[in-house]
Amino acid sequence: MSLPVVSGDNAALPTDPFAARQAALRTVSDARRGPQPAGQGPQQPPNAQQQSQALLLGARRALAAGKQQQALQLIAQAKKLGITYPLHADSPLKIEALARRISQLAAEANAPADPIAYQRNQSRLLMDQARGLIRYAAYTEAKQLVDKAKSLPVTYQAFETTPQKMLVEIKALQQTAAQKNQAGQVAASGQLSDARRQPAGQPNPVVQTPPVGPSAVRFSDQNVARFTDRNVQQAGSLAGNPGAPAVQQGLYDPNRDPNRVLAAQATTPAPVATQPTAIPNPNSAGVQLFQQGMQALVNQDRAAAQRLFTQAWQFEAELDPAIRQELKTKLALLQTAPPNALPAPKTAPSPLDQFTVEERLKRDQLQREILNEQKMAEEMAATDPNAALARLQRLSDRVRESAVDSVTKKQMLTLVDSHINRLQTYIDRNRARIAQEQHNRDVRQGVTDQRLKKNEMENKIAELVEEFNTLVDERRFAEAEAVARQAQEIDARNPVVVNLMAQSRFIRRIAADLDISMQKEQGVVDVLQSVVASSQPMDDRQPLVFNPTKWRELSRDRRRLLERYQLRFNEAELQIQKQLKTKVDVKFQEMPLEDVLETLGTMADVNVYLDPYGLSAEGVTVDTAVTINLRQPIAMSAALRLILEPLNLSYVIQNEVLRVTSMDAHNMNVYSQVYNVADLVIPIPNFVPSYNMGLAGAIRESYRALGYGQNMPSSGSTPLMMAANESGSVPKSSAMAQLGAAGALRSLGAGSGPESEFGPGAPGGAAAADFDSLIELITSTISPDSWDEVGGNGAIKEFGTNLSLVISQTQEIHDQIADLLDQLRRLQDLQVTIEMRFITLSDNFFERIGVDFDFDIDDNTNMTPTDLTHPSLDDAGPSMVVGLAPDGQPTSDLDLSFTQDFFQSSIPQFGGFDVGTAANFGFAILSDIEAYFVIQAAHGDNRTNVLEAPKVTLFNGQLATVMDVQQRPFVTGLVPVVGDFAAAHQPVVTVLNEGTSLSVQAVVSSDRRFVRLTLVPLFSSIGNVEEFTFEGKETSDTSSIADEILDDAGNTDRAEATNNIISREGSTLQLPVFGFTTVSTTVAVPDGGTVLMGGIKRLREGRNERGLPILHNIPYINRLFKNVGIGRETQSLMMMVTPRIIIQEEEELLQTGYDSSED
Repeated sequence: MSLPVVSGDNAALPTDPFAARQAALRTVSDARRGPQPAGQGPQQPPNAQQQSQALLLGARRALAAGKQQQALQLIAQAKKLGITYPLHADSPLKIEALARRISQLAAEANAPADPIAYQRNQSRLLMDQARGLIRYAAYTEAKQLVDKAKSLPVTYQAFETTPQKMLVEIKALQQTAAQKNQAGQVAASGQLSDARRQPAGQPNPVVQTPPVGPSAVRFSDQNVARFTDRNVQQAGSLAGNPGAPAVQQGLYDPNRDPNRVLAAQATTPAPVATQPTAIPNPNSAGVQLFQQGMQALVNQDRAAAQRLFTQAWQFEAELDPAIRQELKTKLALLQTAPPNALPAPKTAPSPLDQFTVEERLKRDQLQREILNEQKMAEEMAATDPNAALARLQRLSDRVRESAVDSVTKKQMLTLVDSHINRLQTYIDRNRARIAQEQHNRDVRQGVTDQRLKKNEMENKIAELVEEFNTLVDERRFAEAEAVARQAQEIDARNPVVVNLMAQSRFIRRIAADLDISMQKEQGVVDVLQSVVASSQPMDDRQPLVFNPTKWRELSRDRRRLLERYQLRFNEAELQIQKQLKTKVDVKFQEMPLEDVLETLGTMADVNVYLDPYGLSAEGVTVDTAVTINLRQPIAMSAALRLILEPLNLSYVIQNEVLRVTSMDAHNMNVYSQVYNVADLVIPIPNFVPSYNMGLAGAIRESYRALGYGQNMPSSGSTPLMMAANESGSVPKSSAMAQLGAAGALRSLGAGSGPESEFGPGAPGGAAAADFDSLIELITSTISPDSWDEVGGNGAIKEFGTNLSLVISQTQEIHDQIADLLDQLRRLQDLQVTIEMRFITLSDNFFERIGVDFDFDIDDNTNMTPTDLTHPSLDDAGPSMVVGLAPDGQPTSDLDLSFTQDFFQSSIPQFGGFDVGTAANFGFAILSDIEAYFVIQAAHGDNRTNVLEAPKVTLFNGQLATVMDVQQRPFVTGLVPVVGDFAAAHQPVVTVLNEGTSLSVQAVVSSDRRFVRLTLVPLFSSIGNVEEFTFEGKETSDTSSIADEILDDAGNTDRAEATNNIISREGSTLQLPVFGFTTVSTTVAVPDGGTVLMGGIKRLREGRNERGLPILHNIPYINRLFKNVGIGRETQSLMMMVTPRIIIQEEEELLQTGYDSSED
């Protein structure tokens, strides 16, 4: 049977050079499967499967028609069938998910957030529905859905499925289905058997349908016959041959496939030697005998295989060339084997079988590759023949380089080369058209690519604009500008991008200006709020306040930072140092040293290493017996010292182990450590008041600036002075309450001797660092023999720049130094808050009730005192009684007058009586007896409680001063200054303090329960200031003026006026009255307690009573003849002091709950 040829004129080639080929139904002819065991895998009844497929198809059609409720009902019915669906098959869950997508998309139809994305999602949903209907061959409904998707204005990507592609696919599937139906009708009518009997070269009427394309699938008459002309038997049993071997997976061999596609020659017939003479039939006797022979080889039955292969060779004309060549090879191999050779065991295949299997695998693999490449070349030939030709040429090269046998390679090369020649001929004849089509495709592709690129750029810019707007709304201007720059990189000339860049820069600059304005405003608000917050008072009952919210974190951060700076060991060595504090049981009796140390290391989880050189230097071996028994566990470090010191050994932490070595080696293992000792070498200064403070010092400096009074002696110290504070005193040894050279505390009076302005213990001001005292303390108390001054290995040196000590010593001595410094700091961390209370209580009382009672008795005459001396009345007038004044002369009106002059003398002399505040009442009775009454009454009680409480916080042993005074200058003296022909006086200015001051020194007891206080309080006041003037000269100026005045009667009166002016010149001195109260004492007060340091009580009381004798004792009427004034002034001054010890760790724990010792 010859190869099928393309019907029509051979002179003109079709557009597709492979259009004449028929599609092959790829089957594996030699695959056999045995019966499936019963019960293996679930099997559904055919009617349930068909019912499920019908329900699912109905549900999809209902969704396509918009009947969602009906679709959900069908899905529910399909679920009730309980069928298990494969992973890639249609299922109710997939259709239910599709229904949810339809519902969600319908909900967004009225107001979609993004119309473009909505239309894209709608198009994809329609095409997904169409794809599901295509599975059920519902092409009409699928085409309607695709048409709807095509009507949507959606732009698709380059490799995305489009509605146009789906329409072409549906059309092709419809044509394929029509061809299947036509072939089925032919087979059913019996025409196929007649077609088989037609002579070779006669066209088959069934395949005269014009081809659709190079990739379309067509069924040949052999394919139809394979499905219609056989007896179908149930799988799972072997029909016709119970003794046949079990079904096995076969390898597909296209050369043995009777339905494989063969290349058609367009113009030149193919060579006879390379083309089969007939289409191999898988049901022919030759093929069946060959397959049975191959099975016999698998079963190691060589004789049966040779017999079957010999019988199959009789049908060699019906066999495929590859099968015929393989059959020939098998026969040659079987004939060369010895006739009496026993069959090999079934478990070990012969070299022949192994060679056969390998050859078949290689050939099958190459055939599959050729088939795939030919298929791809067929698909490419319709659009790009040149690319298809290049692909086939590369395939030809790979076939030439393959490892198959030469016969098979030649056959396959012939097949591939025929495709190449046919395609090359097609290209040569249509070169102009192909070139034009290629050019058109390139142009169209360029336009498409440009349009897609433009669309992609526009879409990307639109997304960036949306993102830009979102970032601007969120006030993320820097990120918005970065997005604008991204858009600029995409299309810098786009007007939208240009506007976007300008807008981003403008917005960011405006935002920066606004941020600066807000920061300025916030800064002003913060400063003003800080001023208001500073006005918040503090409860002085708690003199030291921590920040409870930040202190714990702050302390831990600072401690970790300090440990990191002082870190010498790595983590493993730090862990060893920590494990040395572990408690261990020390109970050993005559045990070797090595076992003892190993036991201790196990208990403390420490690696212990015995240094052999160190042990040998001390004459100690690992077997040295150790005996020690302790009742209670002790620290690992203490146990090691107890065990190693008698052996003159020691230990060091080195190289991540605990190294036990000799004492000399231990002493040689020194390292440098820096210790910050600023708080220990800078002494606490003492602040002592002096006369040169305040205004007095300013006046003195002004004189010194003018050069006056350089040799004037100091005016002396004030009563505030405590300890030695005058010029030329040495307060160093006593300022901190230490013993001086004489072994006693210096007195509180003025000292004698020179005084340095700076240095350790200087009174006030900055003090220089004193490293010598600390270095001497360390070198004399901690291992004195280990320092370099006495021949040791240790060294110590100060570094004044950052107030630190650099010490080179062994680890043990470093630990002792750190412990010593820690103890010194703990002792120095004591502070004392002292509150001195000066309470002045005063009570002033007065009472005044006074009556001024006077009366006159009329003399019943009209005479005056001058009339009594008239000569006419001498011894001639009547007798009369007249009143006399106290001086013995008659009264002015001759009335008898009774007066009492003790009214003013009975005013209270104490209590602060004020006559202006008294109640006064007076009346007169005018008759022959004129009575005058004046009543004055007053009562007063003034009580005051004046508190002055200076408060100061100082270090333990420090001298501090608190002053609350006003300074007033007075000229208290004159110094004559004589010059050339001139003399003058230079004033001596004295400044006096008026107010309260306190100088105090506190020393805490060793148990930190009591405080010893040395206090000098002072209350000062300035009273009256008297002035005294030295007269230098006095001048007087006298003048008189006389005037004559003429009155109305013509008389002239003379008036004289005299002026006398006296001028005095001299110097005035001020002599103020300066009063003060002070106490100088030392007391011991418990922490938080109060002691009455001293006090002054004053009482002044007076009673003034004036009256007439006898009459002032008569009841009732005595008020007319007696006046009483009572006054009392009471004053009590109490000086009390209350110290409070401040221990920093204690306050830290109470206020914040943080214990620094736990870290």
